[in-house]
Amino acid sequence: MFYISLNVQTTGLDPDDHQIIELAAILENTEVMLDDLPYFHAFVVDKNYLGSPDGLMLNKHNFEKIKNRKDPEDPNARFVNKYVLAEELYEWMFSLNMPENVFTSNKSIHLAGKNIASFDFQFLKRLHGCDTLISRINHSFIDPTMLYFDFKKDSKLPSTYDCWDKMGVIYKCNFKAMEVAKNTIDLLRKKY
Repeated sequence: MFYISLNVQTTGLDPDDHQIIELAAILENTEVMLDDLPYFHAFVVDKNYLGSPDGLMLNKHNFEKIKNRKDPEDPNARFVNKYVLAEELYEWMFSLNMPENVFTSNKSIHLAGKNIASFDFQFLKRLHGCDTLISRINHSFIDPTMLYFDFKKDSKLPSTYDCWDKMGVIYKCNFKAMEVAKNTIDLLRKKY
């Protein structure tokens, strides 16, 4: 199955007042090793950033990368203006050499991620020029935590930490969009 694992790091939790600072998208193809999958990774360059104290502090490492216009962990990372982020993501998504059956009947693709519908997608919808991008995303989202939910024992959906714990793996969140997007695919791959 093909889908795009997507994660955004933001300056806060409110999509009306805060902004995306980092975005990662990885096209899943179960026949390819995780580190070899095609990806899009961008940092948003802006004159000023509005955010909550916690959101800004969590992104300290991202501000350093933006200041230097360099990500030592990913030499292919893009540094883009917020007004072109949606357009560049769209161009990447639909320029990939994908088989015809990747897209659903309405020519859209599925997104996957923890809280993708309630968080990440809400920020995507507010990007400048996002209409074309949004029109090509299937609004049925894949959240890997459902696969780790025990209806008899759990009273709420598990966190990413809980999912890894259920597999006996210690997970350390680093608030890096690319790593979170990879972790989503990894969690899903453990179940197929």
